[in-house]
Amino acid sequence: MPLNDTCTDSAKISRNKAISIAKGKGYYPDANPEITPEVQLDPCYRRWIIRGISYQHSNKGDCKNTNGCTIEERSLIIIHADTGKILFKEKVTKVYPNYE
Repeated sequence: MPLNDTCTDSAKISRNKAISIAKGKGYYPDANPEITPEVQLDPCYRRWIIRGISYQHSNKGDCKNTNGCTIEERSLIIIHADTGKILFKEKVTKVYPNYE
């Protein structure tokens, strides 16, 4: 996609600084090195978009009656590329029973 006059592919906040902000708020899962969070710069809206996903296993609660559960946690954080202000953040957790 070609950039127009209002879209520039540079930001005052670097990619590493955006990742640092997301880690500080707990929105950059780095426990599993095989699943790297997605980090993108949106040049037209001047924001960093960081999407992450992590998986855990649990035998607590209703999961103890099955073969355990897989817990999936998806996180999304949007950071302004010039000021570093957090514009939006969301975490969604889903529990999947492991029936076998």
